[in-house]
Amino acid sequence: MTATLKASKNVVRRQMKSVIGALTTEEKLRQSQIVTNMLLQRPEYERSRRVAAYVSKADEVGTEQLIRCIIESGRACFIPRYWERESRMEMLRLRSVEELSALPSTAWGISQPSGEDADSRENALLTGGLDLIVVPGRAFTADGGRLGRGGGYYDVYLGRLRPEAGYLGPQPSTVGLAFRQQVLPNLPLDKADVPLQLVLYPPPEAGNT
Repeated sequence: MTATLKASKNVVRRQMKSVIGALTTEEKLRQSQIVTNMLLQRPEYERSRRVAAYVSKADEVGTEQLIRCIIESGRACFIPRYWERESRMEMLRLRSVEELSALPSTAWGISQPSGEDADSRENALLTGGLDLIVVPGRAFTADGGRLGRGGGYYDVYLGRLRPEAGYLGPQPSTVGLAFRQQVLPNLPLDKADVPLQLVLYPPPEAGNT
């Protein structure tokens, strides 16, 4: 990545931090509800049986209701576990809704399994793969472009699922969830930024504040 591209990405990230920070809690909840309902009605979700969903932070489209729906529907729900020093991410099984509120929080403010708990959980890629991966982001384009927070965790993970990387499991659908304000006409991206198949966000009439 060139220094110019890296700088351009960081400019967008700072802009998005400001834009999302200006949204009220009520507005974020409202848009999150709209986007969740959109996803639950999508064929990508309806035909899935093994779903990975991020555990949302305050500046992301909320996923608590989505995770509840996944588990209560009888689907297998997986959430990300990050290994900071290894720049590694795995999707691990969340067995119940109650477990979600009991997860410890990292220094990044992310709730995830830790220590021996993580080691004891089912790893999606070792036990049948995934049908659907719900992906967070800092900014998106309507056609699937995604700019993350800069850690590269999702780009590396999605890259591992490509046939050319030796992955022989099912190819999951990839869906980004966004506040309407996070969707831009274009983004400074390079070949390392893995595009998503779909980005869901409220339509203009539903997303205006």
